[in-house]
Amino acid sequence: ELQTKVLQSSAPSNLIRSLHDLGCHGKAEATCLLALLAENPDNRRFLASCVGRSGERSVSTVQALSSTLSCRDSITDAKAKTGAADARAASVAALSFLSQYGGLQELVRVMDAGDQDVQTEAAAALAHIAAEAEQREAVVATGVVPTLVEMMILASSPQARLNSA
Repeated sequence: ELQTKVLQSSAPSNLIRSLHDLGCHGKAEATCLLALLAENPDNRRFLASCVGRSGERSVSTVQALSSTLSCRDSITDAKAKTGAADARAASVAALSFLSQYGGLQELVRVMDAGDQDVQTEAAAALAHIAAEAEQREAVVATGVVPTLVEMMILASSPQARLNSA
């Protein structure tokens, strides 16, 4: 009942706007709240249809989450790095929950354009989505499977194992 009240308020739009306006910790809090709301299947369609402001333009929930995931802010202190990592992780979770409502396409887009850390997080989310039988065909249809296989091969190479040690 509380989630319904939150969804019916201006909170989702404010959360989307805060993903553009706030620093790393604010983004982490907003993405975590969006992920918690998206965790409930009954909320997903409505949450995906929410629109907020990002600077001068309107953006959907999945677009805002995607922007947060692929954000390349220059971060210097350890505390902000933790906040940015939390925001990325929550964004991936929320996009996974919203896979049927544009989240899948945003994860694929970020995989193509993101840095290695973002690609790894997006790949893990895509694998999680593909684990659900009804979503498997949708993941395959995106054409991302060869990229995922290539990432697995590269990750298992001797040089990759040396770099991670």
